[in-house]
Amino acid sequence: MTAADGVFGHLAARAAEGRLAVLVGAGLSMGAGYPGWGRLFAPLGQALGPAAGGAPLPDDLPALAEAYEAEYGRNSLISHLRRELRRSLACTEAHRALAATGLKEILTTNYDVLLEEALQDVAGPVDVVVRDSDLAYTAPARPRLVKMCGDVLNPETLTVTRRDFAVYGAVKPRLAEYVRGLLETHELLVLGAGPSDPEFNMLWDLATAGLGEHKPVGWVLTADVSPLQQRVALTRGLRTLPLDVTDDGVTRALARWLDGLSAAHA
Repeated sequence: MTAADGVFGHLAARAAEGRLAVLVGAGLSMGAGYPGWGRLFAPLGQALGPAAGGAPLPDDLPALAEAYEAEYGRNSLISHLRRELRRSLACTEAHRALAATGLKEILTTNYDVLLEEALQDVAGPVDVVVRDSDLAYTAPARPRLVKMCGDVLNPETLTVTRRDFAVYGAVKPRLAEYVRGLLETHELLVLGAGPSDPEFNMLWDLATAGLGEHKPVGWVLTADVSPLQQRVALTRGLRTLPLDVTDDGVTRALARWLDGLSAAHA
C-alpha cells in the first residue's frame, strides 16, 4: 500500500465516522463552463487600467475587487458577478459524484448554484446556508451546503473584496462560528481550490483561528502544486494530495476519485 492509499483509507474512515467535511472551490464550477477567479476578475483589472494612473494592479484578487469597487461602486462590482455567474449551466460529473458520497457537511466559496442543484438531484432535499439566520432552519438528517462567500442570487450576501473578508466575522458571526466549530471536529477535504488561492487561504485562517496545533488536518486534492506551495501549506495545517489527470482531465479525475471515496466508506 502506498502513502496515498493510506491517506485515502484514512479519509474514507473519517467519512464513515461522519467526521469529514468538504470545501469546494472554483475548480468544480470551471469544469461546467463558469470562469475561474482569474478570468472572472480580469475585466475589473482592464477597467481599472486608466484609473490606476499607471500603477500596477494587485495580484490579490479581493484587493483588485476592492479597488474596482472604490472606483466604480458596489453596484457595478456585483452586477459584473451576476452577469457572469447567472448563466444556466449543467452540473458536471464531479458535482454529482460529490453529491453521491453522502457527506453531510459541504462548504463552498462559489457563488453559483451548481452544488445545490446536484445535491437535490442526487441526494434529495438539502439545506442551503448563505446567511446566519439560515442555520436556524437546518436539520441534521439533511446535507448542509454552507455558501461561505454568499450566493449570486442574493447580492447582499456576497463576500468579494478584501474588506469583505476582513469584516467577515463581524458581518456573518454565526457562520464564522459554525465553520470554526465544524473544523474542531471534522477534517476538511478541499476540492477545486489550492493553497495559493487567496480567498481559500483567508477563509481557512478565519475558520481555524485559535485552534493552533489542535485543529484537524485540511487535505487539498490538487493536480498542480509546487514543492514550495506544499511546504507553505504544511505550515498552515494543510496537506496536498496528488490528483492524477493524465487520462481524463480534472473534472473526470475528480469524479473518479470521489466515486472511489464513496465505495470505500459505503
